[in-house]
Amino acid sequence: MFLLQVQHDNYINIYFSNYINNFIVLYKRRKAESMYKTEIKEIKYKFARNLAKIRKSKNLTQENLAELIGVYREHIAKVETGKRNLSFDKIILTSIVLKIELKDLFKF
Repeated sequence: MFLLQVQHDNYINIYFSNYINNFIVLYKRRKAESMYKTEIKEIKYKFARNLAKIRKSKNLTQENLAELIGVYREHIAKVETGKRNLSFDKIILTSIVLKIELKDLFKF
C-alpha cells in the first residue's frame, strides 16, 4: 500500500511539474509577443505602404496583382492596410510579378 502511495505521489508531482513548466513556457512566449507587438505592427504597416506604392508605380490594380499571385482582391486590400499578411511564398511571387528584388519590398 505504501509503495502504491509513493507511486501515486510521484505521478502527481510529475503532473504538476509538467503543468508548471508548460505554464512558464506559455507565459514567456506571450510576454515576448507582447513586447514586440508594436514593432511588428509598425513593420507590417511600412510593408503595406511600400507594397501599395510599388504596385501603383507598376500601374497594377489590386485586382490585377491578386490574379497574378493567386489571391483575392480583398486579401491584397487587407495586406495593403496592414490587417492581413502574405505568406513568404506569396511575397516572393509578388516580387517576381512586380519585377523587383525581394529586398525592395522591405525598403522602408
